[in-house]
Amino acid sequence: MWGSAESNIAANNIHTAGAIYGTVAARGQLVITRTGKVDGNIQARSLRIAEGGVFQGTSKMPSKAAGLPSSSDKEAEFPVSDIQPHLKKKAKEAAAK
Repeated sequence: MWGSAESNIAANNIHTAGAIYGTVAARGQLVITRTGKVDGNIQARSLRIAEGGVFQGTSKMPSKAAGLPSSSDKEAEFPVSDIQPHLKKKAKEAAAK
C-alpha cells in the first residue's frame, strides 16, 4: 500500500509502505515496511516491522488454539471484534472466493 488510508482493513496478508489509520486485521502476516505506518489496533498471526516503520496502537496475535482460522480455512469467520460489521462481511466473502 502506498499513500494513506483512513479505514478498517481485513485481509489474509497485509503489506504496507504507506499510512493506515484504523483497525487492521490479517489472518496471516502484517508487514510494515520502513516507510509504512499503522496508527490503530492490529490483529495478526505474524507481525513484522522494518527498521523505520511505525506502529502506534495495540496488537493481538492470536494462535490457532485461540480460534483464529488459518488462511486456508475458507468456511470460518474471521473473529475481529473491533472491525465494522460490513467489513467483516466483506472479509468473509473474499475468503470464500
